[in-house]
Amino acid sequence: MKLLSKTILTALSVSALLVASGASAAAPAERGMHKLSDTERQIHRDQWFANVDTNNDGYISEQEFVAMATERAAERAKAAFARLDQNGTGEISAADFAELAEQRSEQAAERRQAMRERVHSMRQGEGKREWRGRGEAQSKERDGERKSKEQRQERR
Repeated sequence: MKLLSKTILTALSVSALLVASGASAAAPAERGMHKLSDTERQIHRDQWFANVDTNNDGYISEQEFVAMATERAAERAKAAFARLDQNGTGEISAADFAELAEQRSEQAAERRQAMRERVHSMRQGEGKREWRGRGEAQSKERDGERKSKEQRQERR
């Protein structure tokens, strides 16, 4: 009950601040997380603090912080295991693990080679504008991958 009241209070506070600031509810998603307004950043900080301060005393104790960090680590570990358990059996065999390690090694080698090629092309006189354009495209691609990963995790 206490958590539900805290959640409702937080939601009402966020809505009131967004209305007061003239921001729309869709604005953060449209602009991206790196372009939050000062008000939106403050709301995010306040929500985070309220979620960690489980006894509502206005302070985050070591116990509260460790509990939050442990919960997040467990969520990340479960997500990582799900990615490794490609056949969905709930187990990873030594052979599967070796195959996955090899795949990761190959992917890392491909990324290193792509970076070498970009650096080489820059040294050969390709303009910075072209370099920046490729970086922005890759950044947008990674952002899309992160968002889809977050959406998959939310569905679990």
